[in-house]
Amino acid sequence: FPLWSQPLIQNSQAGAGQWQIAQVPVGHGLALAPFHVLFEEFVQGAAMSTDHGVYVDDVFVRDQSCLPPGDCDFENGLCTWSVDDNGGVSTSSWLRGTGQSSDPLRPQLDHSTGTPYGSYVYVENTPGGLTPYLVSEVFRPTGPRGRCMTVWVYIVGSWTDQVGGISVFIKDLATNDTTPAWKEGDFNLGAKWNFGSFGFYLDTPYVVLIRVSSGSLQSLVALDDIVF
Repeated sequence: FPLWSQPLIQNSQAGAGQWQIAQVPVGHGLALAPFHVLFEEFVQGAAMSTDHGVYVDDVFVRDQSCLPPGDCDFENGLCTWSVDDNGGVSTSSWLRGTGQSSDPLRPQLDHSTGTPYGSYVYVENTPGGLTPYLVSEVFRPTGPRGRCMTVWVYIVGSWTDQVGGISVFIKDLATNDTTPAWKEGDFNLGAKWNFGSFGFYLDTPYVVLIRVSSGSLQSLVALDDIVF
């Protein structure tokens, strides 16, 4: 029996021609016994007479439960998020780190576990440079009640007037319009994790974009525990 299926995306639909990420939980009962995974392409009706292609890449099996779509504690990578480096012209990057670092700007504890061994992601700023987007998976419309995103951020710097900030945008995939949704920083928040949240509504498929604004060379922006 199928554990997961994805409808065929027409060329005119949002997300066509792009890689889409998916998570498929394997139930406890299945995981207790040896098993193997099969991928099957199934096309019927009008789609049978059209050109189409279904491709699969980067399959990972992890010995733990899946987080809800979009949520990430960064303990095992970027979850369903990816990095868009502006076509290779970014002068900095999102990095994954822990508190086990000699860099005095880096958080000494992550937010998820509260220990030096837990993970978070961060950007070391390059003044005047381009910083990459952290990009979510493609989400379906929010529905009439909208949606809430929460995140913990860590923003520090040695020059209070040149500290970086973090901005979150919602990109409507039907129109390609990008709308600012939330912003924090541009001043030193102190060596601690700070809570942020915002709500939004969209009746079309969308992605969430997270970007850091440039500060001084002695500044850093980190984030942890994204939850929708």
